[in-house]
Amino acid sequence: MSMRTRMRIAVSSGHGLHVAGARDIIDEVAEARRVVPKVAEYLRRCGVDATEFHDNISRNQRDNINAIVNHHNGRARDLDVSVHFNAVWGTRDAGTGVEVCHRTGNAETAALASRTARAIADASGLILRRGDGTWARSDLAFLNRTDAPAILIEVCFVNSRTDVNLYRRRFDAICKAIAEAVSGRTAAAIEPGGSQVAGEELDILRRIAWAEARGEDDKGIMLVVNVIMNRVNSPRFPGNIRDVVFQPNQFSPTWNGAFERAMPDSRINNLVDRALRGEDYSQGALFFRPVAGAKGSWHETALARLFDHGAHRFYR
Repeated sequence: MSMRTRMRIAVSSGHGLHVAGARDIIDEVAEARRVVPKVAEYLRRCGVDATEFHDNISRNQRDNINAIVNHHNGRARDLDVSVHFNAVWGTRDAGTGVEVCHRTGNAETAALASRTARAIADASGLILRRGDGTWARSDLAFLNRTDAPAILIEVCFVNSRTDVNLYRRRFDAICKAIAEAVSGRTAAAIEPGGSQVAGEELDILRRIAWAEARGEDDKGIMLVVNVIMNRVNSPRFPGNIRDVVFQPNQFSPTWNGAFERAMPDSRINNLVDRALRGEDYSQGALFFRPVAGAKGSWHETALARLFDHGAHRFYR
C-alpha cells in the first residue's frame, strides 16, 4: 500500500470581492488577497500541495462564509488556513499586533496558532497580541464548520500605523514565516526569473504598475516600470524601488488610495517581470503624466517631452 507523503493545505482570503472587511490605513480584503498567493507560493516551495481561494461572487456575509467553508470542505487537505486583518476603533500610532485564532478546546490547532503567531512576530517585529498571539474562539464559522484542523490568522491591525508600516516593510518575510510555520518545513527562496528584484520591492512595483496603468496596453504598463527603474538608476532619485515610489508628490496612487486597492493579476506580474528582464521602451524617461491636462503643466515647461503612449506623456 502506497503512503501519501505530501502535505496538503488550503488557504483562503477573508471576506470577498463584494463583501467588505476592515478598512482604515489599508483594506483587509485587498491585503488578504496579496498575502494568500504569496503564502501559497512559499508553501509549494516547502513541498506542500497548496490551494488558494478568493470569493468573487458572494454579495452578503452569509453567502460569503458559506462559499469559503464549502470550498475548503470540498478539498482533500490536511489543514485549513484563513487569512484576515483586524481592526479596533480609531486610527492609532501604537502597535496592536498579530493574533492567530483557533477553535476552543483543540490542543493541536492551539499549538499551531502559537507557532504561527510567534513566527510572524519574529519575522516582522509585530507584537504578540493577548500576550502569546493566540485567541481561542468558539464563535467563528470558519473554525467551527471546516472539517479539517483550521486556524484563522489576523496578520495585523489595519488602523495601527506601526502595524501597517511593519507589515509593508516585511511583507515577504511574513508570508514566508506563515508558510513555514503552518507546514513545519523550510521554504526555498523565491527568485523571479532573470531579475534581482524580489520580496517587498517586487510587490511594490507590481502594485504601482497596476495602479498607474492597468487600463493601458502591454507597452504602457512596462513603460511605468521602465520609468521607475530609470529613477532607481539615476543619481537624481533614491536608489531603491520603495523610496522612489513613495517619494513625496511623485506617484498619485500612493496618496489617493489606488496603491492600497491594487490587485495585480498574472498579466501585470508577467509584464513587470518582462520589464525587469530588460524590455525597455522609455528612451530614458524619468517622468510621465496623463496627456489630458498636460498643457500648461510644469512638466511641459521644465522637462523635455519625449513621446505619448496611451493615456500618458513621457518626459526626461
